[in-house]
Amino acid sequence: MFVCFSESNEIDIAFNTRVGTRRYMAPEVLDQSLNTSAFESFKMADMYSLGLVFWEMGRRCVTGNKLSDADDYQLPYFNCVPSDPSFEDMHEVVCIKRIRPHIPPRWESDEV
Repeated sequence: MFVCFSESNEIDIAFNTRVGTRRYMAPEVLDQSLNTSAFESFKMADMYSLGLVFWEMGRRCVTGNKLSDADDYQLPYFNCVPSDPSFEDMHEVVCIKRIRPHIPPRWESDEV
């Protein structure tokens, strides 16, 4: 539970900020450097997670009018962590190794 003070854009939140699906946690959540007193920090962490959802969706989209272009469905970091990764697994991949999901070349070469 948290309280947001709109005048100052600050929040008061419970101590444990590492709540959510580990695979989608932003680097600042995984390494516990999230500024928990600023609501903007939570919005930025949510945008990271949303980006991973967009990545999942983009993989399944057809480009160049070729149905064969769509990739098989995969979770973010499918090739880097186990199917049920721990905080430590995700921290190592996202924060220490600084790996991000692969962007297929077809995304950059398609007009859309």
